[in-house]
Amino acid sequence: LTLSTASLADFTSIEVLAGRFFTPSEVMHSAPVIVLGHRLAEELAGGRDALWLIGRAIKVSGRKREVVGVLAPPAVGPEPDLAAFAPIRGGESLLEPSRDPRLPTLRLKAHSIEAVDTLRVQAVNWLAERYGTRVEKLNVEVGTQRLENTRQAMLLTKLLLGLLAGLILAVGGIGIMNVLLAAVAERTREIGIRKAVGARRADIQMQFLVESVTVTLAGSAIGFVVGIIIAQAGTAGFRLWAHAPIYPVMHLSTGLLAAGSAIAVGLVFGTYPARRAAELAPVEAIARE
Repeated sequence: LTLSTASLADFTSIEVLAGRFFTPSEVMHSAPVIVLGHRLAEELAGGRDALWLIGRAIKVSGRKREVVGVLAPPAVGPEPDLAAFAPIRGGESLLEPSRDPRLPTLRLKAHSIEAVDTLRVQAVNWLAERYGTRVEKLNVEVGTQRLENTRQAMLLTKLLLGLLAGLILAVGGIGIMNVLLAAVAERTREIGIRKAVGARRADIQMQFLVESVTVTLAGSAIGFVVGIIIAQAGTAGFRLWAHAPIYPVMHLSTGLLAAGSAIAVGLVFGTYPARRAAELAPVEAIARE
């Protein structure tokens, strides 16, 4: 039997199959409600369906409790324990008497992996202000090994995605360079006429560089919008089919990175065609068809 606040379901993999978890109001008013694990509900139902118990009363340590929810069985393997959850207020009477002190647990959830260390420091400071010198008797634990494994997995994923993005940018840049080389060949007379009427090499080079950057910026804008749509649809699919709480996170830096990468690709792969156009001799360029 676990006594908790109503937010316990947000911190664990608890999934309610039918009914609901108890509410903050029920915790505040010490409501006589209880949520049963699926295996325990089956045991208490006595051959009936486990959901039959919802809305009915059971006795826990001689006190009646209304069953408001039944948890879903685990997706893999049998349910390990007979579990039940009740509001922490007014629930002490449900526990068996014990000489050993019962130590409460306070769980904190960080917004991201990067914020875990900061959250731990803030938790220690809060405990020190609340308990003073007695804070030394409290234990603040962080799932260090699991956190480190997650960080390594995310780093590896970022490296692989970065390598893939680099290859895609290189292929796109080569395509843009080929298009600009074809444009230089088709507009040879135009380049020759411009140089004949006073255009400098820098002017011709800047013209093709601007065209290259414009093409890459337009492509990155379209790709950015399509990427947001795919991210929203993909995470929605994960939440629907895998029941994984995955949501896309967009930052201003994401758009700036996309624009910066597009400008860099346009400048790098547009330089060679622009230099070829700028080095054309006016007389030879005008003479070409």
